[in-house]
Amino acid sequence: MSLGIRKLYQKVTKLLQRVRGHDNAISRLVSVQPTPVDPDQMATIWSNLDQLAAEIGASWPDGVTAADAVAEDRREL
Repeated sequence: MSLGIRKLYQKVTKLLQRVRGHDNAISRLVSVQPTPVDPDQMATIWSNLDQLAAEIGASWPDGVTAADAVAEDRREL
């Protein structure tokens, strides 16, 4: 998906207004060009992803699929 800068700004602004004051990271912007990763760092990367998945799973509402959550976010933005 591609997005013009004006539309991106509008969506990010709305998203930040929804989560303001929660002091939690909500996203990460990364370069389109992949950065080389040292193979020794891969274990740490996977460990961080496992921890993130556990944190998300612990607070995920019962009966809500990921597709439902994404669809809801798209309606609100």
